[in-house]
Amino acid sequence: MSWRAEFKRFLVAASSTILGMMLLCCIAAVDASEDQPNVEPNDLRWDLAENLEFRWTTTDLSAKVIRDQGVDVFERELTISGTLHILELEGFVTIERDRPWILRVLDAHGNAVPCEFGQWSGRWYESNVWLPDSGMRTSWFGPSSLALRFPANPDEPVPSSLGQIVGYVYVLLADEILFLDIPFDPDGGWHEPEPAPDLQICIDPTTPPCPGPLEYIPVEVLAGTPKGLWAFPYRPTTPVPLYSYTTWIRSKSGAPVMALRDRMGLYLRDDYPLGDYAILRTELYDSVEQTSVIVPTQEIKSGVSDVRGTWCRGQMEKGKYDAYDTIRHVIAVHPVEAKIPFVLRDIPILGTEVTDK
Repeated sequence: MSWRAEFKRFLVAASSTILGMMLLCCIAAVDASEDQPNVEPNDLRWDLAENLEFRWTTTDLSAKVIRDQGVDVFERELTISGTLHILELEGFVTIERDRPWILRVLDAHGNAVPCEFGQWSGRWYESNVWLPDSGMRTSWFGPSSLALRFPANPDEPVPSSLGQIVGYVYVLLADEILFLDIPFDPDGGWHEPEPAPDLQICIDPTTPPCPGPLEYIPVEVLAGTPKGLWAFPYRPTTPVPLYSYTTWIRSKSGAPVMALRDRMGLYLRDDYPLGDYAILRTELYDSVEQTSVIVPTQEIKSGVSDVRGTWCRGQMEKGKYDAYDTIRHVIAVHPVEAKIPFVLRDIPILGTEVTDK
């Protein structure tokens, strides 16, 4: 059985009511069977929990009074901040860090800690970032900064520490990542990329042509002006153009090709699950230098009802050395959403005057 089939077997529909609250901590622990909450065993990937590491840095308990139509409403909130690290994980694509799910919370004496509940049907997965690497720019996925909030029940005492937290996060896994390139030519029509022959991609005819090279003229540098390392005493002869494009992606089978990060995924992922492909992002690619850049301003909309398919749009100012001639679509093949659990222990809540029950 392939690992994808195994993931599909483990990913059964979640319970309709799941306790939700926001927390974070140090390191996942999965070796004790008594730590596992009373949930469907096929719903959580306990075998992958060692591939996540939670490192909390601060805990903060705040309180405020809200005046609501002449009535004082007392609210308390516990915030735990830190970072989430992905260790070696086969097929890893990205993680949903905004909404971790909490299944069970106990105080230091093993008593359940009351909290406000929340549930949702969408996901917002983390995107890649750019980091400098040996003078070049490269795509990289690093630790996620987290600031998670626990809305404490105002009618119950807050414990001075939490003994155990059991929860999970969504992680996206895939068989492979494809880079589907098409020439930056609005008149090129539909393309059938060789790595994914069941997909078709085209550039919208309204897309302006790919900008050509810029011409520069020298400018006078006044005497005494500091000349830094990156000084460039030239200016372009014409306004700096934009790389601006709109593309469409569709499946020959007629099945919608879903975007990973759009409003549909944010609010309705359970209603519109990912299919055989998920579009992660678009990039601009230089076929001569064989370099690419993640376009900073871009948007993708899932093609659920449009016969043209999924809509992709990007825009970026042309740099003085840029010569991008290709639009690249980064697509996950056979994406699977895995629920990876964690067990956290001994989280102090300092600086409070409340005591354990």
